[in-house]
Amino acid sequence: MRRDWSSVAVLLALVAALCLAGCASEEPTGGDGDGLTAEELVAQANGLVEQDDYAGANALYKQAISLDPQNLDAQFGAGVTEALVMYEDPELAEAIQAWIEFFEFEPVPPPSPGLLGDATLSPSTLVFFGGVLRMTSGAIQQPPPMSEMQELLRDNVLPVFAYVMARFQVLEANPSFQFILTPGMTGEPENIEVDLGDIYLAHAGLEAARAAIYFLISYDFDVDDYENPSWETLLGTGSSFLTLYPEGWSYLTAARDDLLSAVVHAEDGLDAILAETDDQSDDLTTVSDPNDPNLELARELLDDLEATLNSPIDVEIPWEQPGEPTVSVYLGQLFLNPIQDWKEKLPDYHFEEGMPILDEPITFSDPTFNGILPGMTNERLREIFGL
Repeated sequence: MRRDWSSVAVLLALVAALCLAGCASEEPTGGDGDGLTAEELVAQANGLVEQDDYAGANALYKQAISLDPQNLDAQFGAGVTEALVMYEDPELAEAIQAWIEFFEFEPVPPPSPGLLGDATLSPSTLVFFGGVLRMTSGAIQQPPPMSEMQELLRDNVLPVFAYVMARFQVLEANPSFQFILTPGMTGEPENIEVDLGDIYLAHAGLEAARAAIYFLISYDFDVDDYENPSWETLLGTGSSFLTLYPEGWSYLTAARDDLLSAVVHAEDGLDAILAETDDQSDDLTTVSDPNDPNLELARELLDDLEATLNSPIDVEIPWEQPGEPTVSVYLGQLFLNPIQDWKEKLPDYHFEEGMPILDEPITFSDPTFNGILPGMTNERLREIFGL
């Protein structure tokens, strides 16, 4: 199907979610491209893309930008190939694979040729981190420390995201932008048109992914031995596990900003796609029915996300009967009033043979979680989750 690997928006969002990143990007150093014009450099780069030489194409697109920053094909090509080059980087890919094997996830295959190619959950026996971390005796080897993964995300992935989004900003300032993906690039039988709506949606996906990365690098998740952790040490007084890094506050602030911006870009993307009047048969993303209820639902979800990042909203619990009280949720507090130490927010527990076991009845010292759930009580939490 076209949108497995022929959707730039899906590709970039997938690359972001997997965090398979490469070396930090640098702006092109200039040069005359051996006397070639920007258009000629772009044509050569497009040819390299068809040969799956993304690094070579990326260099030529950047040369073209240095000659003509308003060459939109070069801006688009540089952004997309930057993402593809980072996807192929072996350093982070190796670390990701180690975590995949440890957690027993199904590995996600790299792009095909072409550009777009347990714990028991009862109140009396819940061992909460055993379930969360899924520590298995069958792991091939210990994964790298989370701090090493955080360093790779911070130093390798985030600069790439910033570069790609900078290219998107140039394109978004040009409403007439279009790029034709040829069959040689995609493996599809026909050309595919990428236009402004696709760029907005891809931009939103990258911002949402970057927000997740910002959260991931804000806290200390290091465990000395992932297969046989010393829970009494990890959860003990003075442990840095699950605490906010000194720079974590600024990362969380940036995460909230990214989520708010992602809402705007997603809405702009939908508006741009719905406003198109040309032939849509070859478009990357189309909306066949402007009155599709799924489209209305998407807009409602975007509105709710924006609202809860700015103030509390009332949310219905989907598994409760109609008429049950709603729950007030203020997601913005996760970023504006960040929890300094998540260990302090865990329900009361005790240790049995070195394992944390929840006390009964399950009780949280702060059931509002720093105001994320305003007005929440332990009684209401137990009612919601049947504890």
